Amino acid sequence: MTDQPAPIAVDLRGAAPGPAPAPARRVVVRRGRQTRRPQEDAAPAQPPPETDDEEAPPPVRTERQSGGDGTRRKRLTRFITLIVLTCLAAAVATTWYRAATYLIDEVAFSAGWPLYIRVGGCDVDVKPGSSNSVETRTWVSRWVYPRYDYRSGSNRPWRIDVANAEGCHNAPGFLCRDTCLVTIKVATPPSTLTFRSGADVGHPQRLRIEGVALDVLDVAGSFDVQISNALLEGKTRITSSRGDVLMRDTSCGDFEQDCWLKATTGSVYYYEGRDILNALDIQYRSVNMRSCFALPDRMHHASGALPHTTAFKVAKHYDRDGNGKVTQEEFDVGIKKLGACLGGSCPLYSWSAAAKASVFASPDPSITTLFPALSTAAFHAALVQANYSELQPATYRTLSITRITPTSGHNRSIRLEASAGEIRLELSNASNLTYVAPQDAAPLGARLLPTDAESLMPLRDAYGDASLLSNRDVFAVIDVAASPGIPADRWLYTSNEVYFELQPPLLDLISYGTVRPRVARFEVRLTDGEACAPGAAALDTDAKLAAARARVYEELRRTLKPRLQAELGGALARVKPRNQRDSFPRLASYARYSPTDPFHEEDYRRVMMRGRGRRAFNISLALALLATVTGRPHRHRSVRCGHGGRDRAGEHYGSYRR
Repeated sequence: MTDQPAPIAVDLRGAAPGPAPAPARRVVVRRGRQTRRPQEDAAPAQPPPETDDEEAPPPVRTERQSGGDGTRRKRLTRFITLIVLTCLAAAVATTWYRAATYLIDEVAFSAGWPLYIRVGGCDVDVKPGSSNSVETRTWVSRWVYPRYDYRSGSNRPWRIDVANAEGCHNAPGFLCRDTCLVTIKVATPPSTLTFRSGADVGHPQRLRIEGVALDVLDVAGSFDVQISNALLEGKTRITSSRGDVLMRDTSCGDFEQDCWLKATTGSVYYYEGRDILNALDIQYRSVNMRSCFALPDRMHHASGALPHTTAFKVAKHYDRDGNGKVTQEEFDVGIKKLGACLGGSCPLYSWSAAAKASVFASPDPSITTLFPALSTAAFHAALVQANYSELQPATYRTLSITRITPTSGHNRSIRLEASAGEIRLELSNASNLTYVAPQDAAPLGARLLPTDAESLMPLRDAYGDASLLSNRDVFAVIDVAASPGIPADRWLYTSNEVYFELQPPLLDLISYGTVRPRVARFEVRLTDGEACAPGAAALDTDAKLAAARARVYEELRRTLKPRLQAELGGALARVKPRNQRDSFPRLASYARYSPTDPFHEEDYRRVMMRGRGRRAFNISLALALLATVTGRPHRHRSVRCGHGGRDRAGEHYGSYRR
């Protein structure tokens, strides 16, 4: 075979002949990655011109892409997102199930036999039913199971224990029934129905007895007791260590049986709206001298002589060391143990100087100094001489009420006792009532119960002082329970007024828990000394309701303000009804034109913040959104620079990191 000569390129313009140029190689550029021909096939790169004035540019670093065109990375992102959404859905479903699902356990009990119920952190309802049974309903999240004690050879329990260790503090409205409820259905009553409370969970448990007939009822412990339309045929003894005792239209104390209602830290209320009484004998004891009796004009009343207890009971109460003498320090301890509060600063401060001046004074007028101690006999004689019957233990006043024209009604005998609260008795719902207040030394106006005032004092000491430079903030919710002359309202106290418009849950959500004040909840009760008058307890007009709320505000302000401070540190406002979730909070503030004028209600938004907190929050959100939108183009350009490619000038650029 003869070799063919190589083709010769001919320059038509007269150029010297030479070999033909090699065909140009294509460069395929894909998005995200650059693909080239082998290096030997590519045209040789021309080195940059060398100059003396400029240095050679540094080589550009490139990072090898590990995911090809990004498919692996997208799949991994989708998988992680699926896992996160699945876990989130499972958490939401579990939370909803635990919050909406209850465990119900029911057991029958025997009629005619005693039944003992011990509860802790649970409310109790006693109502009529077709059969005798005890039903326990608890949240799944609490895992509360009742414990039964059975009689020998029987499947009917005589004792039931239900203990909710978490209590009712986090329950809505402090109602234990939302988390734990014990329902007793009575067809044939047991011989004795006994209630006892377990561990103190901070708030009283609600005991509601309605429309049933019981033989013997025994209640003792941390209960708020309400009995209505019931028949208590036997002995009844109710002692509440935390909460009120209310009995309405209930037959108690008939047939010469004992009926004793006692509240240690609360009040005792007895209402009888039925015109069925012919005679009523009352023994009552009010340590703080707060009693009010509303009697119809068809009833006659007579008070007995001022009672005094024995010297032995007085010495047993005050002589703690048993040396036969009572010192002034032992006198103060005994007063506190009785639950008494002396002086005009009650319930915040107890001032016993006046009582000491009457009891420990010398019989000789020329001697002005007080005795440091008295013998038990002399101490009892001094109490009797000063008419301090309320400072003597187990001392009951008497009030006999009889119908002017006798009828064939019922005769009852009851005993009422309240250590810290008040005693109120109303025998008819008629309008022509005569109000009797045998103990007229009760303070006028709205007053907190001593126990509730003590619960607010740590809040005052920690956040009420305006001179303290502290970064601690508080948002306190104070629920006021309804009582005669006192409406049920919710009050808010905060150290910074901005929390009224930016509620702590909202701040906790948007700041991931970094901006959040301390949240505290309180449930308090008040008594109104001015409500012992015709029509004073009925808040049937807007003017009466506004005046009652102003008195409540003044009492809360007096409690939360330090003693030597002129103004309240922080802000106190009342939550108006009909608040909506997505609107501004409807709050009421209180002010007065001069120090001698009473407080009056004003709209909080109009006179205080005027929406400044919410407006600042909206502006902050707008600025954050604007910063996010303006920052996105820069981020997009940086991401594009991370992929290898060529610009318009043909210069190579690679990915980089800052």
